[in-house]
Amino acid sequence: MNALQDRPLDPELQTKLANVMLILGQDQAGEEMLEQTARMAPGSAFVHLRAGQALLACGYRSAAAERFQRVLGLQPANFPRVIQMIRGVTGRMAKPLTNGQIVREVLPDSPALLFRFATELLPDEPDLRDELLKGALELLADATFSDHDQMVLRANVQLELGMNEAGMESLEQALDSDPNDKNTRYRLARLLLEAGDLQEAKAHAERLLESSRKIPAYNSLYKEISGQLDIQFREGRN
Repeated sequence: MNALQDRPLDPELQTKLANVMLILGQDQAGEEMLEQTARMAPGSAFVHLRAGQALLACGYRSAAAERFQRVLGLQPANFPRVIQMIRGVTGRMAKPLTNGQIVREVLPDSPALLFRFATELLPDEPDLRDELLKGALELLADATFSDHDQMVLRANVQLELGMNEAGMESLEQALDSDPNDKNTRYRLARLLLEAGDLQEAKAHAERLLESSRKIPAYNSLYKEISGQLDIQFREGRN
């Protein structure tokens, strides 16, 4: 309490004190202090993260979910930390939150976060994984050609769902918006090679080499495509 008197406007200190209040059963006082910290530091992901942790540990799931959503809105890169914290806190409870509950209660309608959750955290839940990927694809339905990052994300989602033709089309559209995106061009060339569209794959590989001949992956890709074309040519002559 002395520290709080010395630093009454310190939101991080108030968050810690509110956590103690909640643990001691002083629910109303603890929640009021957490609300005060949110007003004091609305843009602090750390404050919202710690508040969410305290609320969740004391059983206030909906209030905790709201704080975690604020964290993800402020700093999407904190996604792994938020999920780890939720799993750590609820893992000690009689009924830990399932991945489905985490998605419904915590994750905002962000195609990027849905994609990350599906591809990074659900290796053993294929049905939920596909549900999240399809949800992400719906949110990306209105992505325009000018929004390069959204087009690349849409391609990633489509490819994860096995929609290879649609995924390659989205990659081509992403290149239309940014022809200098070498990673996307390399990936598209690889996919075209796997699909047997060797001439188109070669055209993209040549563009990559024009931009930088010193990158081993580009040279290797071009040689691989050229080798396949040679085999195709010899087989055509026989």
